[in-house]
Amino acid sequence: MKKYREVNISPRQLTTLTMFFTIGSGILIIPSAVTMAAKQDAWIACLVGLFLGVAVLCLYNLLTKFYPQLNMILMMETLFGKWLGKTIALLVVITLFLTGPSPALYFTSNFVTTQIMPETPTQAINILFTVVIVMGVHLGIETIARSSELLILPFILLFFSFAILILNQTQTENILPLMENGMKPIWPAASGFLSGVVLPHFCLLIFHSAAVNDAKKARRALLIGTIIGGLAITLIVALGILVFGPDIIANSMYPSYLLAQKINIGSFLQRIEVIMGIMWYTTLFFRIAIYMYFIALGLTCIFNLRDYRPLVLPLGMILVAMAEIIYPNITYQQKWDGETWPAFMLLWGFLLPVIMLLTHFIRKLFANRNSNNNNNTNNTNNTNSNETQ
Repeated sequence: MKKYREVNISPRQLTTLTMFFTIGSGILIIPSAVTMAAKQDAWIACLVGLFLGVAVLCLYNLLTKFYPQLNMILMMETLFGKWLGKTIALLVVITLFLTGPSPALYFTSNFVTTQIMPETPTQAINILFTVVIVMGVHLGIETIARSSELLILPFILLFFSFAILILNQTQTENILPLMENGMKPIWPAASGFLSGVVLPHFCLLIFHSAAVNDAKKARRALLIGTIIGGLAITLIVALGILVFGPDIIANSMYPSYLLAQKINIGSFLQRIEVIMGIMWYTTLFFRIAIYMYFIALGLTCIFNLRDYRPLVLPLGMILVAMAEIIYPNITYQQKWDGETWPAFMLLWGFLLPVIMLLTHFIRKLFANRNSNNNNNTNNTNNTNSNETQ
């Protein structure tokens, strides 16, 4: 396998990758989910979820500080031992493949067929989008990172254009009263935001500081990219509630696209929802590409293969098939996203890193204790030897 440390990206590229990965599919899906739980206080729930997410990211950064030259798969093998570590890593890779890129690709075709081209087969959309993703992943994380650096400026311009153009449609009364039901509905919404937006960032540990020359800047880049992406989604949620009110946003599958359709400046600048479509597809590409890179490189580390690239095309073909069967119907999709996905992300995105950190400290404690015992034994032997002389 190609040595991992040979991969090299800049801290700025890691920031843009993290930002795109954070926004991902959440720019269209998260507003509905959090508004359904917290109503007009959904934007507050997003901020709470982002704050909790930053705390979780500090755990990730702590792991990379202890093991700066290892990716997450190799960390597990180092901490848990060869067989247990590889077994846990394989479970992570398999379950992530079923629950990460597959639903994201499903939403890609579902969005197009329900909002733009209803007569187009979903298989055609999935295949075309997957071909681009497979090409990107095959070229490597460095190529993907350079692409994110090139696309960040157009994305920022489109995003702020979208936000400014919709401001004349906002109504302040839609977001009132604040905290009508206290903090009780905030926590479920914040949990949904945390599990859908921030906890999947454990995938970024597949490169993170090991691919950046300056590990300290890499840890800072992870935090900055996540905060920017999280605030962008929070702004979309707030704008949606200000324009439509919480009820319409909660009952719409793609409220952000609905929000873009509302833009109307002087009756001549209108129906420019393509802005939202471009932003969503841009971020979704990077999210699925990072998922696929994590899965391909993870399998390479687990089975000690020479290179991950031969795995990319077969994984892409399986991904297209999985996107067609992952959600049998809308009811199943809503139940899965609302109940199963948060629990799954809590397991791999929070509990696993915590267990890895605890294992590190326990191993370090025993190592220090054994070292002290050996030193004491050596001192005792030296003392006895001196007394004998």
